[in-house]
Amino acid sequence: MDDERLVGCFRQGDHGAFGELVRRHEPRLFRVCLRITRDPEDARDALQECWLKAMTGLAGFEGRSQVSTWLHAVATHVALDQRRLKERLPDPVATSEMDLLLPALPGPAEQVVGREYCRRLLAGLSPAKRSALILHYALGLSYKEIADLQGVPLTTVQTRILRGRRAFASLAEAAPAGLRAA
Repeated sequence: MDDERLVGCFRQGDHGAFGELVRRHEPRLFRVCLRITRDPEDARDALQECWLKAMTGLAGFEGRSQVSTWLHAVATHVALDQRRLKERLPDPVATSEMDLLLPALPGPAEQVVGREYCRRLLAGLSPAKRSALILHYALGLSYKEIADLQGVPLTTVQTRILRGRRAFASLAEAAPAGLRAA
């Protein structure tokens, strides 16, 4: 079945048709987003936003171009918007600011070791994951507040926090025993 028919099926309520469009076009659209954002995580975020826009925009798709061309344009615009936003806004949680945000630990010795350990683990995360984790866990911001602050969809924040927690745990497990916090 060609893309235009899949769009027609999706418009009639067949959500499997949209899944087929995703399966067909996601690899190419991911490469488009990656080329523009220059960061795999940002590219995944842009691609996620692209599919959300595509899902809502297909109702108004007029067929003046091929579906693949239209999806390419959506992905390009979303990725460019994301890159512009990222270039305009500094990382809200730079590594030098981590000391202010990390929670206090029981005693002076544990504080030094634990803070340095957490700092190293956090520094190993991408800026997007690191800032989402710190904004949520250290500053207590809700997912919605983080989404508003960073100008990204709520689902992007949820994904960043989930992936950030997983990456943080992986880094902690991989750390040599001598570096682990007491």
